Amino acid sequence: MKVSALDVRRASGRIAALGLVCLPLLGGASTPADTSAAVAQVLPMASDLLEIKFAEGQEIRLRDGRPVDLRGRALTGAATSRVFELVARGEWFRSHDVSEEKLEAMRAQGRLAAGEELPDLNLYFRLRLPRGLDAESIAEQLRTLPEVEAVYHVPTPAPAPVAPDYYTPSSGSYQRYQDAAPGGIDSRYAATLPGGQGTNVRICDVEYSFNSSHVDLAGVTVVGTTPADPFSNTNHGTAVMGVYGGAANGQGVTGIAPGAQKYFAAAQTTAGFNVGAAITSCAANISAGDIILIEQQTWGPQSTGSSDCYGCVPVEWYKPYYDAIKTAVAANKIVVETAGNGSQNLDDAVYSTGNSGHYPFLAQNDSGAILVGAGLSSGWGTTARYAHTYSNHGSTLDLQGWGDSIVTSGYGDLFSADGVNGWYTGSFGGTSGAGPIVTGAAASLQGRHKALLGYSLTPAQLKAVLRNTGTPYGGTKNIGPLPNLRAAFNSLSAPGACTAGGVSIAGGCWYLGGFDQSCQDVCASRGGYSSLTASYVGAPSQGGSVSNCQQVLTALGYPGAVTAVTRSDSLALGCHRWSTGALYWQTSPVFDPASKSYGSAAQLACACMN
Repeated sequence: MKVSALDVRRASGRIAALGLVCLPLLGGASTPADTSAAVAQVLPMASDLLEIKFAEGQEIRLRDGRPVDLRGRALTGAATSRVFELVARGEWFRSHDVSEEKLEAMRAQGRLAAGEELPDLNLYFRLRLPRGLDAESIAEQLRTLPEVEAVYHVPTPAPAPVAPDYYTPSSGSYQRYQDAAPGGIDSRYAATLPGGQGTNVRICDVEYSFNSSHVDLAGVTVVGTTPADPFSNTNHGTAVMGVYGGAANGQGVTGIAPGAQKYFAAAQTTAGFNVGAAITSCAANISAGDIILIEQQTWGPQSTGSSDCYGCVPVEWYKPYYDAIKTAVAANKIVVETAGNGSQNLDDAVYSTGNSGHYPFLAQNDSGAILVGAGLSSGWGTTARYAHTYSNHGSTLDLQGWGDSIVTSGYGDLFSADGVNGWYTGSFGGTSGAGPIVTGAAASLQGRHKALLGYSLTPAQLKAVLRNTGTPYGGTKNIGPLPNLRAAFNSLSAPGACTAGGVSIAGGCWYLGGFDQSCQDVCASRGGYSSLTASYVGAPSQGGSVSNCQQVLTALGYPGAVTAVTRSDSLALGCHRWSTGALYWQTSPVFDPASKSYGSAAQLACACMN
């Protein structure tokens, strides 16, 4: 039997209000002011697994099953040899599944975009200890080595906390989080405009698992290592995907952004539990402007290890995962991160002490992710958009979504007559439910922006638009505004006319510079350089393509065939005309708009602010 979102029946006896999936706290180096080692004693963690970050500036890579310094200068001392001999029967492996080359490219690209140095994720390794060795003892010995920057106890998966089903509206549309503001995010309106259903946007969900056979979740691409769900329950991921990506197929639910392409990366795989690896697997398989949703949380310093995850915090509290998030954001990927169900004020002083000096919730250490809290649904009347008691809150939170009464796929308490592949729930919630609502809004806004202007918003730009146009939160606990897509769309504007010699393409004004002239110089008298140069005609990892380059050069009066090359004298010039008249698209993974040509031979195609 087929079922629509407006013609579903409530079944009894099944509780489906699962909140955010929970993962434990990091270990790390201890100092007199560092409480992480004491906390680690009462929290679950892998007893035979350590994560080691070698110091920046080294070229240490995994070769023949063990870390090796490719420059031949490190890992040769007597102390290092003694520790390595102790763990000789253990197993070393890289922390990230993405190839060394792709991680290096992401880092180089992000460094240019962020304007700051980023950690070398190739320097993260995991060590599976031989049986009988004490993890903390080996960790302390590793920390004494000059080549080692930090050693962490690796978190283990924790049970999923349950968010209560506080209230389910009994009239009107079941998916009321898609209604007009102030009650919902107005995604029904967004769906009526080109791009508003997330067209030409990819969403990669970091989860444990999902039901790939559900009728509303066709066509999900799995990236990274093979999933290994520690809880053997696909409902959580199925519900999350249904909120943002349920198919518009005339039955069940329709997601906020059904036009977006759905990707999935497992937080736990056959290689072990590793949220950082899932993040980089997502980043390596999507394009600039696409979205990564992190449906995880970790134990914090206030945690007791309880199954309801009291004290849990966003995963970026664990430094290796923070580094992966920051790298993905710097590579122009939108990261949506659930804030957690820990009932915590993230502005509390406990989050700026200990933790080996890593304080991600301070403004100056912002990872660039969109942190999402859980607000009361419209059914709560005058207290709608107040923070749920379980939701983390504080100045670091950016946006909120509904934390209760969410109708989506999975669980079967709302409808189950068609079997597990047609299950639906009316009581999904927690920050788990809030995260995909914001993700759907982000995909809708990005799709609309691309349809209207031809290029993607950056992570900072997209966050600013949703924050500045959202419906304000209620009460005294900051969880950010609820997205308002109508207001967000209305804030977008088409580009103005270009000055003489320029052509309007993809929302920017393009000009061809003189030989050996940087884009900054080309745009100096035209309002300044636009980052659209990198995101439209730059390297593939930044969203550029040879067809885009062809379009720009043709419009500028050079209609010949464009050749995609990586020159031996590569300075990552992107789209340009060579002095011989040849037209090139530089495929180097890094695009530096400030580069000048080798031998004064190239004219760059540049986008200017005008």
